[in-house]
Amino acid sequence: MTFKTAYTPWLTFVLGICLSLGEELSGTPEKPNFQDDVFPLFEQSCNSCHNPDKAKGGLDLTSMSNILAGGSSGDVVVPGDGASSYLYKLLAHLEKPLMPREKDKLPQTQIDLVKKWIDLGLLPTATGKPIAKKKASLSLALSEVPSGKPEGPPPMPEHLALDPAVVTDRPAAISAIAASPWAPVTAIAGQKQVILYHTDTLEPLGILPYPEGFIESLVFSRNGMLLLAGGGRGGKSGRVAAWDVKSGRRLLTMGKEYDTVLASDVSADQTLVALGGPQKRVKVYDVSTGEILHNIKKHSGWVTSLSFSPDGVLLATGDRNGGIYVWEARSGNLFYTLNGHKQSITGLSWRTDSNLLASASEEGSIRTWGMINGKQIRTWTAHGGGTLSVDFDKKGNLVTAGRDKSVKLWKPDGGAIRTISGFPEMTLEARYSHDGSRIIAGDWTGAVGVWNIADGKKLGNLVANPPTLVSRLAVAKKIVGQREPATAAAKAIHVPLAQALSTANKALSEANAEATAAKTAHQAADTALGSAKTTFAQATVAKDQATKEKTNRQSARDQKAKELADTKAAQKGNQGQSDAWGKRSSFRSDQVSLLRETHRKAKEAHTTIPDDASLKEAVNKQQEALDAMEKAFALARDKSAAHLAKAKEFAKLATTHTTALTAAEKALKTAETTLAQREKSRIEKESAMKAAAAEQSAKLSAHNAANATLAQRAKEQKQAVEAEKGSGIALREAEASLASARNSVTKWQAETINLERHVELGKLHDLQDELDGLDVLASEAKALHEGALAALESARKALAEVPAMIKAKKESLAARQAAMATESQALEQNQKEAVEKKGFVEQVAKITAETKAKAAA
Repeated sequence: MTFKTAYTPWLTFVLGICLSLGEELSGTPEKPNFQDDVFPLFEQSCNSCHNPDKAKGGLDLTSMSNILAGGSSGDVVVPGDGASSYLYKLLAHLEKPLMPREKDKLPQTQIDLVKKWIDLGLLPTATGKPIAKKKASLSLALSEVPSGKPEGPPPMPEHLALDPAVVTDRPAAISAIAASPWAPVTAIAGQKQVILYHTDTLEPLGILPYPEGFIESLVFSRNGMLLLAGGGRGGKSGRVAAWDVKSGRRLLTMGKEYDTVLASDVSADQTLVALGGPQKRVKVYDVSTGEILHNIKKHSGWVTSLSFSPDGVLLATGDRNGGIYVWEARSGNLFYTLNGHKQSITGLSWRTDSNLLASASEEGSIRTWGMINGKQIRTWTAHGGGTLSVDFDKKGNLVTAGRDKSVKLWKPDGGAIRTISGFPEMTLEARYSHDGSRIIAGDWTGAVGVWNIADGKKLGNLVANPPTLVSRLAVAKKIVGQREPATAAAKAIHVPLAQALSTANKALSEANAEATAAKTAHQAADTALGSAKTTFAQATVAKDQATKEKTNRQSARDQKAKELADTKAAQKGNQGQSDAWGKRSSFRSDQVSLLRETHRKAKEAHTTIPDDASLKEAVNKQQEALDAMEKAFALARDKSAAHLAKAKEFAKLATTHTTALTAAEKALKTAETTLAQREKSRIEKESAMKAAAAEQSAKLSAHNAANATLAQRAKEQKQAVEAEKGSGIALREAEASLASARNSVTKWQAETINLERHVELGKLHDLQDELDGLDVLASEAKALHEGALAALESARKALAEVPAMIKAKKESLAARQAAMATESQALEQNQKEAVEKKGFVEQVAKITAETKAKAAA
């Protein structure tokens, strides 16, 4: 008990010192570095698996360079961003596989140390420089997914360099062809380069170097602004590159593959790039940061084809074993598994509405898949021996290429439209042009052609191994040198014939002018004659009308005269009747008076002698005679009165007819005057017509003569044309050929200058990048300076507190020294007791040994 108690204070003190030191050693340093802090941790817990000999997962943690190179999953550290670094996530057990494998999770202090090391820029040593945080240096993202043709003119290459990066005697097999969705531009994979052509003119538009190796895939972005190429060196490296189509400037390089890239594509909004190849992985990158978002390991064979849907929602991938998977592009989650193909997938193409996917396979079939339910819609055999590519146009038609040395066009339902044959070897690639009017296809021999879809006729060839600008210029100059003498010779032959033709043309022109003038004069004479005839006819009509009017007026006057005469005759007859009846009326009036007197007297006599029968009879007879006479008198009186009334009417009518006759005679006189005037005018117009007829006859003769001369000159000119025709055609062809050659010289000279311009632009871009780097360094220096100033100020404040701290430390040290002295005394006592105890133990042991010996004896 005494022994234990004596040791307790000293052990407690030593344990406290050790714990204090342990806390300092296990704590996170202010600026951890790889050499002093991180490497020992990795060496203890990680490097048994992640060293140059093993490098599990392709990751070696024994050096800074290997850590920065990353592993098979891509980058494992993001300088300045520990939380986003894959390595930290694995150590912190935020993602699988959990690290270290088959061991307990590292202490949190060690995990925090690794995170802090990454956050501070991966310091290699205590005096080393941090690596700047990777920034989103590239922003190609679109504000929205393109749903149709972009506004404005479609992107076309503008003055791109045409000098090839690699020159070969013959082209390689065509591994990739792409066509812009909106512009007449096609891209052809050459050897370590991409050649751009105009699909309408078939002229080269630019050459884009790809020094990483051989291109296996080409695709334009959905808006036609970018061209993406994937390729590399088999079994060694693979990269994806993208260029701005208009400027030809390389905008991004992605992927650090250890084998070539066989398939690649960019999403519609240009935020994602996907690639695949022999490593059986599909990797989806964030364009802005270059980080891997998804590393998909589902495929059982090489990834041979992949394609984003036009709306950017899905990603279809195919492999060498016939497997096809459709993924959610953003999340990387599996959407569909499309089973059906038994051999390698050689092509994938989406219909523009993103609802239908077409796949091509080495088994020779084309299959279409609906994205509503992931089911197969149709399948048909496209090419015997294997189908090697498939492409949708905007109408939903398809074009395929295959091992049967043909290119075929198909309706959406799989019905055949046209077959283009005659290829020397199997066709590898076929694409629709931007407007669907042409097909661009390449074969195993490296030949690339363009065909018209409407009739299947070949329009021309595109060269996949273009010569250098120097050789193009030399050839163009040589052709100019050959064509100049030929043009001069053709001109010497043509000049005299052309002069003769010029003379004939001049004579023909003059004769034509004369004939035209004669014709004009003739036409004018014809017009004048026609006018004179019209005027004469009008005058004749007017004279005939006047004659008719005079006749009508004569008849009217005669009618009025007859009516007046008839009226006077009737008046005269009526007067005779009136006189006769007047006389009768007077006579009968007298008779009535006489008969009345006689009747009165007879009546008186009868009154005297009423019975006298003879008197009575005489009275009656006299009464009868009186009645008869009174009646006759009344008739005569009425007749006389009637004739008198009628005599008044006849007098009035005679006056009316006399007035009418006077007017008719006046009108007749006027008509006779008008007739005389119109007859005179008719005679004048007839004379003018005869004069115009004579003039027209003269002009007709002159016109005929001019036409005869014109015919002769035309005959002479035709003979001159025939004489000049052959030499003229030859000269024009020679001149056109020479002009074309000279234009070629000018073009290739301009392209040579353009090449120099691109070299200078490259230098400018490098300087700009360097300037951007200097700007970053300046910003970092400024931040460091500000941090140093802050640290200095903090140090100044701390320095002001140092005296007090020193005093406190001295007091603490004195107290500890006093305690140490006490403990030392205790330790000496304990040591003395230990020596005594040791002697006692040794003595006991000696006695025990002696006792055992004696007992044994």
